Amino acid sequence: MKKPLKISVGVVARNEESGIVATLKSVLEQSVFCEAGKLGFESELIVIANGCTDRTVPITTEFLEKSRVEFPAGGPVSLRLEEVIEAGFPNAWNLLAHTYSRPDADFIFFVNADIVIDRSDVFERMLVAIQKDYDMKVVSPIGRKHIETAQCKTVCDRLNLAVTRFTERTHTAQVRGHCFCARAAAMRTVWLPKQLPGAVDGCFKRMICSDMASRPDNSARIGVAADAAYTFEAYRTFYDIYCRRVRLFVGQTFTETLMRHLKIQRTDRPELNPVAYLRARDQADPNWIYRLVQLSIRENGLVNTMPSPWFRFRFWHNPKISFFKKIRMLPVAVLAFVFDVPVFLSAAWHLKTGRVAGVWKDRRSRDRRPAG
Repeated sequence: MKKPLKISVGVVARNEESGIVATLKSVLEQSVFCEAGKLGFESELIVIANGCTDRTVPITTEFLEKSRVEFPAGGPVSLRLEEVIEAGFPNAWNLLAHTYSRPDADFIFFVNADIVIDRSDVFERMLVAIQKDYDMKVVSPIGRKHIETAQCKTVCDRLNLAVTRFTERTHTAQVRGHCFCARAAAMRTVWLPKQLPGAVDGCFKRMICSDMASRPDNSARIGVAADAAYTFEAYRTFYDIYCRRVRLFVGQTFTETLMRHLKIQRTDRPELNPVAYLRARDQADPNWIYRLVQLSIRENGLVNTMPSPWFRFRFWHNPKISFFKKIRMLPVAVLAFVFDVPVFLSAAWHLKTGRVAGVWKDRRSRDRRPAG
């Protein structure tokens, strides 16, 4: 008899009282839950409420209690809520991978509680995609901004979408931080520093692609389920997009510094267990990565430590893109580069002065939700 496929789905939420129910409904409507017995799955849903100060926890508790009528205890589907006092995306990520997901899980799904899954077979399509290729460790669906279907798009909306399409053409391997499916064994080889700011999905991608800095990056480890999608709320003002870009530049600086540090450590100590090493550093001093970045800036210089905004033009050297397509893409690349210049300078100031705490606030209204 074929063994059931064991799946853990973690929904990470922080102060999502206005939209958590819509997200959870779209998750439990997935075939891996509502048809778990017929498909041969053992599926669990874990809601990780971290640092919530609103009504996310009682709303989730009520929703899960009602859902247990359809998914009773003892069946192929289990539901539970884990309340974590300490806020932090990396901390919730680590808890899902190393503590809350079932130890015998074959696959772990990560879902941010501010999205809506578009169709009921999205998770199943992601599983099909990742099982077709053994080298693939993580697969993501396509992320759609809610402004794509808006009838009245502002100038900011149109530029936002144009840059997004440009980015998708020039980056073949992306982990969508809102939603992804990973082989459980691969995800458990990763530990994200507790105080890692911004760009958490980018850091996870680098760790997976390089096997925790033990080998050159292999983009084949990251895949996309092109026939699966979800909807998320996009930033709609230039100021919000500007703040997000500053966060990304700062976050990428932390990621690249961390990866260089890990590579040095693994070269000096081939027997090093990177997960145990990073966990121990977090336990000894949660802010150690901030000091590591400041040390890198002092030793290597700020410009050499930060990512360059010139990356917008890397597509020009891509042999897979025809010359005429490159010409058509050039105006968007120039526009994105011009926008990133003041972003780069602002991020440089935050890093130089060490004042990075103020750039992580999400200024979007929590009352607006993706259409689903």
